Order: sequence, then structure tokens, then C-alpha cells
Amino acid sequence: LDQCLADLQKSLTLLSNTDLATSKITFWGVKGLLARLYLYKGDITNAQANALEVINSNKFPLFDNSSFNAANDLMFPKEHLFSLYSYSTISNGYYKTVLNTNPPLGFSVLNQTPLFVTGSGATGDRRRAFVDPATGGVNISIANANVSPRKFYGAYTNALPMIRMTEMYYIAAECATASLDSLSATNWLDTVRVHRNLVKYTLAALKRDSLTVEIAKEYHKEFMGEGQVFYYYKRKNLPFSTLPYTKVPVVDNASYVFIKPE
Repeated sequence: LDQCLADLQKSLTLLSNTDLATSKITFWGVKGLLARLYLYKGDITNAQANALEVINSNKFPLFDNSSFNAANDLMFPKEHLFSLYSYSTISNGYYKTVLNTNPPLGFSVLNQTPLFVTGSGATGDRRRAFVDPATGGVNISIANANVSPRKFYGAYTNALPMIRMTEMYYIAAECATASLDSLSATNWLDTVRVHRNLVKYTLAALKRDSLTVEIAKEYHKEFMGEGQVFYYYKRKNLPFSTLPYTKVPVVDNASYVFIKPE
């Protein structure tokens, strides 16, 4: 971690903070990575400082909820600090090869309600459109339905976000929670909520236990299909059995080996 952090700090001296391209690592992408790595390390002071620097730059504003269009905006592209090009047709072919069939995404209507609606959620959460409410996958009329979330089939199907602005808000909230600043943590989460068509929490400052639960739910909702939840669970040392998705049965004595690249 220290070697990675040293490399990233050095790179800041070589990059311009006026470059706002998202298809390559820029100054602001590095700042986002620093926030993430410092959080992995447990250095909440530096993690929060880097996250807030990105937030306070105002260079990557959160999505304007009033103009939401499910066909174009599910990836919230203007919030990306860095994204990779991933040709969705080929990607879905890889998914099907590895999974050997056209499996359900594992996010049934029964599982959707506790995550998006129950408690502090609402049916109007824009991220509910990530999956088809009936199938748990993408729109059933689209080829390869249920292989990946519907958000990967909009106008920005080939952009796979690696660092999002919303992660900066979640990092700031988690650091504030750790430093016993529940009011700031709640405010950071509320900022994202209003940009996802949710009302603010009924309490100005949530309790620490509630904040931890809400941050985890935000990771589930915001980063579906992007790989962030896996690392969140590893960082927190949480059992994957608590994920809100249909579980894939593990065959006794089976060996699961991913296909090696050519």
C-alpha cells in the first residue's frame, strides 16, 4: 500500500488538475484512488482529505435528478472520474462462457424491495432501474437478458466506471462516521440521496450503527455489477452470504478456474 501511495503522490506532480478527461487516469482520478487506498489502509484522515478535495473541486457535479432518462443516464456518466472502454456485446459473451448458460442476475423482486424501498429507501430510487423489476436482470426483450444489469445497455453501454464521484461521498461519510462526526456523515449520504430521487433522512444525524448499515446499502445500490461491493466486503471482512442476491450453489469438491487469457 505504501508503495502504491508513493507512486500516486508522485504522479500528482506530473498531471494537470485542469484535465477532466475520464477515459484515462487524470489528476482527479488519482485523487480518487488515493482516497480509496488510504481508506483501505485505515488512514481516515488522508482518505477523507482526498475525497473532500475531489468533492469540493466542483468539477464533477452529481447527476441532475430532474432530467433523469433511464435510456441514457443509468450509468451517470458525468460522475465518472475514470472509466474503461468495455464493449458490452463481447463482455456479455464472456459472462455467458464463464457461467455456461444465461443465468438470472440473482436479484429477484423479493430481494429488490428490502434494498431499495424498505427502511430509508423509496420506490422512486433511480437506481431501481439498474435491473428489470420483474426479472432481476435487463429488459427481457434484449439479447443476453439477465446476464448483467440493465444499466449496461443504455447510451453508455461501453463505459465501465472504475472510480465514481459517489464513492468520494461514501468515503467521506465512512471517515466521518469513524471520527464520530455523525452529522457530517449523514449530510454526505443525503447529498447523494437527493441526486438519486430520494428524500433526506428524517434525522439530521443518524446513529453510528445506522450509518454503517446505510453506507453498505449505498454500495449495494450504486455499484451493482461494477465490482466495488466485492472489495467493500473484503475490506470489512464481511461474509458474502449476507449479500442481498440469490446465492449460487457450490458443488462439493469442485474446482472453479477462470479461463486464462490468450
